[in-house]
Amino acid sequence: MNADNLRDRFQTLKVWSNGDQRAPHKPLLALWAIGRCLNGEDRMASFEFVSEELSRLLESFGPHRQVVHTEFPFWRMRNDDVWEIDRPHLVKMTSSGDAHKSSLIKNNIKGGLLEDDYRALRASPDVCWAIAEGLIAAHFPESYRDDILNAVGIDASVSESMVTRPDLGRDDNEVRYAIPEYEMSRRLKRHPGFRPAVLKAYRHRCAVCEFGVHMENRLLAVEAAHIHWHRDAGPSDVRNGLSLCVLHHRLFDRGAFALSAENLRISVSARAQGQGFDESLGRFDGQLLSILPESKDQHPAPEFLRWHFREVFQSSTSNST
Repeated sequence: MNADNLRDRFQTLKVWSNGDQRAPHKPLLALWAIGRCLNGEDRMASFEFVSEELSRLLESFGPHRQVVHTEFPFWRMRNDDVWEIDRPHLVKMTSSGDAHKSSLIKNNIKGGLLEDDYRALRASPDVCWAIAEGLIAAHFPESYRDDILNAVGIDASVSESMVTRPDLGRDDNEVRYAIPEYEMSRRLKRHPGFRPAVLKAYRHRCAVCEFGVHMENRLLAVEAAHIHWHRDAGPSDVRNGLSLCVLHHRLFDRGAFALSAENLRISVSARAQGQGFDESLGRFDGQLLSILPESKDQHPAPEFLRWHFREVFQSSTSNST
C-alpha cells in the first residue's frame, strides 16, 4: 500500500462549495467509513443505513439546514476515488447526474470504501488515524476533534496515542499533531498577533462570563475564538474574534449560543440542556456580552456574526433527511 497516495485521496475530497456555506457531508461520511474499518465492520452498507448515520453526524457537527441531502455525498464520493456503490446501473438519476434518494432506497443500494483501500486500512490502523486527524484538521475547529472521533466509533484517546503532540498552544492556541506535512498544511496558521490583540481588546477576560483567572501573571483557560471559523476562511482580525473561557469557546464553536448581529445579545440554543445548563449558559440568554472592546472599531463585525448564526448556531428546529 502506498500510504501517501491513500491519504492524498482522502485529503483532496471535492467538497461542495457555494460562497461561505459549510458542507462537511463528505468528510463526515469518510470519517464514519474509516471508523467502521477500524472496528472491523462490514465494508458496504445500505444507503438507508448510511443516510441515518450521516444525518446523525450532520445534526451534531454540520450547519443547520431544513433539508439534508444525504444522497449527494453517498453518490458523489465515487468521483473522489475512495468510495464505491454496488449496482449503480439500477439507480435512477436526476437531470444533473445525482441519484434519486427513492431509487437508492428502493433498490437497497450499498456503498463503502474501495475494497483494496479497506483491506489496506484494516492492516494499517495508524494510517486510518492519520487520515481521520487530517480530515478533522482540514474541516473542523480543534474543539470538535474528540467528539467527532468518538461519534464515528474511533476512540479519541487511542487516536491521540498514535500521534505525538510536541506543541500545545504557542501563539495560536492550537494543538499540533505530528501528522504528515500535507495534512499540517491544511491547518491554516493564524496570524501570530490575533490572540494577543483579541485578549487585550477584551481586557483578558471571557466576554460572556468575565472569567479571567491568572496564575503568576499567566492567563489561564481564556482563548481567542474566531467567529467565522479560520478553517472556513475567516480572517485573523479582532472584529472576527471573541475572548472566551475554554467552556464558552467550546459552546460557541458547537453552536450552543450565538450573538445577534444587530445588538450583540446572546441567543442560547433551545437544544442546549442538562446539568449545569442554567449556571453556565442559560442565564446569559438574551443578555448583552459582559465585556466589549472599548473601541467600537474592534466590536464583532455583523458579517462574521451572521455567518456563525447561519452556519454554526444550532436552532431549535432539527434537520430533516
